[in-house]
Amino acid sequence: MKKYYLILFIFLFSFNLVQAAGLSVTPNELYLETKVKQEAETKLIIKNISKKATLYSIYSDEFTDQIEIVPDLFQLMPNETQKVKIKVKPLEPGIQATVISIIARDLNRQEFNAGTGVKVDLVIKALTKDNTLVLIIKLWLFVIILVLIIFIIYFIIRHRRRNRFWYKVTHPVNLIYKKPWYKNIFK
Repeated sequence: MKKYYLILFIFLFSFNLVQAAGLSVTPNELYLETKVKQEAETKLIIKNISKKATLYSIYSDEFTDQIEIVPDLFQLMPNETQKVKIKVKPLEPGIQATVISIIARDLNRQEFNAGTGVKVDLVIKALTKDNTLVLIIKLWLFVIILVLIIFIIYFIIRHRRRNRFWYKVTHPVNLIYKKPWYKNIFK
């Protein structure tokens, strides 16, 4: 018998929740990928699913200096929708996560009404700025230095071989009478 009273109580209590300010948000999570100090933008669609005119306020729980929400306060009539732009401009590279809070309140202040809210996850992936021109210059500089090192090694080896050859041609007598290395040690 207690089960029936509990089910009846939950059923009656659920009707009271339907009468409170309501909202529907699409999508339920956001992901943005951009470079540091470059702006990225996405949209939320908010719909008033209650039977009364409702006031909505939207804000970011963290990173308020990097996230701009337009509009952040507006009113919707029943079954009306509103597109909200969320602009992000990250200041540091990395992955940042925060929550966008959306709170709905009835416009009628004479009655007691509790505001309802939804939290939407927002993940921001900020990539480092890579200047392609700087990367190309660094690559060409590396190639030029590598080629110079190869040419220097080549000319050093070639110069040593030439010196040995020309020494043999110009001093053949010295080479004939040259003592072996071990005889210089045992004098």
